[in-house]
Amino acid sequence: MKSVNSKQISSQQQLRQNTKNKILEYISDLDHIQGVYPYEIAESLGITRQYVHELLKELMKETRVLKGYGRYFATDRDLADIIAFAKVMKMVIGLLISPDLIEPGSMEIKKIALVRQSFNETFYREFKKMVTGISVSNSLCSPKFTHNTLNEKYLFDFANRIGAFITYILIETMRPYEYNEPVKDTNSKIRKRNILADNLTRRAIDIKWLLEVFHSLLYYTDQESQRERGSISEPWFFEAKKNEFDNLTKTFSKVYPGVYQALEKYWQSEMWGFTNALDAVERYAPQRLEDCNHKWRKIKIYKLEGDFYYCLDKCHLVINEIEKKSLDKKEGKMKKASK
Repeated sequence: MKSVNSKQISSQQQLRQNTKNKILEYISDLDHIQGVYPYEIAESLGITRQYVHELLKELMKETRVLKGYGRYFATDRDLADIIAFAKVMKMVIGLLISPDLIEPGSMEIKKIALVRQSFNETFYREFKKMVTGISVSNSLCSPKFTHNTLNEKYLFDFANRIGAFITYILIETMRPYEYNEPVKDTNSKIRKRNILADNLTRRAIDIKWLLEVFHSLLYYTDQESQRERGSISEPWFFEAKKNEFDNLTKTFSKVYPGVYQALEKYWQSEMWGFTNALDAVERYAPQRLEDCNHKWRKIKIYKLEGDFYYCLDKCHLVINEIEKKSLDKKEGKMKKASK
């Protein structure tokens, strides 16, 4: 009985600590450098104001937050700096892959204004000078694109810029750090480095945001025509027309043929092996089949041709059409033999 209670207490403590960390991250955000009120925290995190006040008192005792004029401020400048840096990096990636920087003059003035609306004009001009054109060093790579291969150029440099951005952030996680807050021992330093690296990568490399940026790139360069939004909290949703999708895939496979073929074949071979495991099950776990009254449902598997079958009963096997016919044949013989 004691062990159960102790597990419950431990789980509650962990949940409490996680909530405190979320509160601290919220207070440390660049938007909240002027401090936040408890009700703002409660509304943002979906917890009661009473619970927020309770946890804020604990954070104040731990000297992780300060209170002034009814607002709360973060005292850990190291975390605040990393969160601020990550937020700026996330914001700038939208500008870094602007079509007008990859191919000057490719966007209308109105569309350019939408991309750079968060930046002042002086900064934009300087930024544009540094990153316009093919982003890879000429000494390492000199690709040649014509107007007819403009789609390839967009995809080529989009991949390079995103790859360079992610690599830049990953390198930054290893930067030797001069701490504003004293670190007591090696374990504390490791823990803090993990927290800083986690916040940097998670906040700067935001896949949901990159998805929206990528879709915006396709839309602004007329590579996709359908554009919808499910809700305010969701990214722009695209389901390309078949010819648009085929053209995009064809372009990608032309620019990165080895990568495309390797990813496609690996997925197909992996899933084909998964749906071709009937012999192994019959050999090593025959009881799994014997105890099951198969109820098959015909299904499709992503990017694989042909029909597949999923058992809704006990065995939950997924098999391909060849194995389904083989199994049906064996079960038919067994029924005849039993008669």
